[in-house]
Amino acid sequence: MFAFSNLQVIEQLAFNVVQLGSLGLHPPDKSTLLLNIRLSENVFGRANYFMSDAIVVWRAWVLWQDSLGVKVLLSLCLCGTFVGLTVNMTFGTLWLYGNERFNPSGPRSLILVLPLMFTNIVSTTLIGIRAWSYRKHIKQVLSLPRNRKTNVERILIILTESGAIYCLFWIPFLYICLTTDVDSIGYKIVANMLPQLSAIYPVIIVLLVTMEKTQLEATMSSAVTETLHFVTRPAVAGTNMNLSAAGEDCFGNPRSQSSGTAGDRDDDDEDSKEKEMGKGKGD
Repeated sequence: MFAFSNLQVIEQLAFNVVQLGSLGLHPPDKSTLLLNIRLSENVFGRANYFMSDAIVVWRAWVLWQDSLGVKVLLSLCLCGTFVGLTVNMTFGTLWLYGNERFNPSGPRSLILVLPLMFTNIVSTTLIGIRAWSYRKHIKQVLSLPRNRKTNVERILIILTESGAIYCLFWIPFLYICLTTDVDSIGYKIVANMLPQLSAIYPVIIVLLVTMEKTQLEATMSSAVTETLHFVTRPAVAGTNMNLSAAGEDCFGNPRSQSSGTAGDRDDDDEDSKEKEMGKGKGD
């Protein structure tokens, strides 16, 4: 979408430059070049429309993965968008070649506007329904107050509100297409603005959702850091061992000098018995 938008802007600038070069007294014939620029500009603008609607449909598709009926409906909407854009692009091409019967303004503009608006309205409505059901479920489970929203709910609200605002942008374009001619200034302004808006709209949504996720990750990270407390291992055991070796037991009480191991006491008893037996023999 970024590439298509840049190419469309470059072609508009090239078209204006070529037109300025044809204002001399004896300008060269550049009608073929101007026609090719207009044709490619027509294709790139419709490509932006389709990719923008595909992103909107994909968002609703992800939220309704368990519903086959919704998937079929979204697929039909996207197919309708593709057909409408193709027919409108064909009419525009024929009009650029000089066939006035295929003027894309007037009632024929409905072929472009209605499928796009219908696809966005359906996708936005499905996202709004999912946001409402999520809010209802979370409110019952967590008993949240009415004015408090979870981060997931905020993201769903962003998707719903942005889709509704994008649909509203098409209403002035529909009015201008039905009431003015394709060569009017109003039609040219809106026709050049909407493809760029269609390309910018998904990018803005991605940035808003990313900011919301970043805030959520920062909150979760700070919460985990605050609840973790690491306890250092005390060195009391090593001190008691040293004290035991120096003449104290493990409870800190002084060890008696006569206390020893069981083997030492047995050796002392045997020595005393041998001494007594030696004294008896001497007597």
